[in-house]
Amino acid sequence: MKKKHEGHVNHERYLVTYSDLITLLLAFFIILYSMSTPDAKKMESLANQLSIQFHPQSESIAPPLNSDKNVSARTRGAAVTEQEQKTMASVSEQNSLREAKEKIEKEVKERGLEKDVKTSLSDSGLKITLTDKVLFETGSAVLNNSNTMGLLDEIGFILSTVENPVSIEGHTDNVPINNPQYPSNWELSAARSLSVLKEMVAFTPVLDPTRFSATGFGEFKPIADNSNSAGRQKNRRVEILVKRQNADGLLKPERGETKK
Repeated sequence: MKKKHEGHVNHERYLVTYSDLITLLLAFFIILYSMSTPDAKKMESLANQLSIQFHPQSESIAPPLNSDKNVSARTRGAAVTEQEQKTMASVSEQNSLREAKEKIEKEVKERGLEKDVKTSLSDSGLKITLTDKVLFETGSAVLNNSNTMGLLDEIGFILSTVENPVSIEGHTDNVPINNPQYPSNWELSAARSLSVLKEMVAFTPVLDPTRFSATGFGEFKPIADNSNSAGRQKNRRVEILVKRQNADGLLKPERGETKK
């Protein structure tokens, strides 16, 4: 009787199991990588491919893209983009006003008016403060200083390079005034702010008048104590405020300034 030969032993069968294991590990790490940088469309495509490979009978295991979570994610993405745009606008505006401030300060220095003209930049905007003694005679709203008038002309020209609204505000001390032309400090302060506005617009006709307003606050917004002459002198002033339109709350008032 012939001796039966034993079947051939396949010593490479372990490679099949090993190959399956490597495939599963590869799929696992691909999923981890995809989850680390989520993208809705990529995740759906990956899920579909894995589903087809491991479950050929199924078409897809990925949830639809129009789920509430995906909509929420897109909404958050849009919000981030909008916030970035606001930040860029705020930074651009801040740089523009800072450049205008530097130009005005240069003009002030060249005219020797540093003691009577101050500038400051805060979240409210760019403020130029002029004392009344370099603008008007006592109780008058007629500009009488050619050097300061020249400065106002230059300020108007510089402000034509920005698009922000401008408010010109007149202020007085608390000493009463009562004459046929100005029955109260309200009228005097309003007339002074209007004189400053007219001077700037007359020199720079390209200034858009819809950007400007003139207001009189009289004695009711003091920045110093009216009980002494030094305080009253500080309170008699005209302020030119270039208002910020994209304030982000990060630009703090300079020393001695308060937000409006």
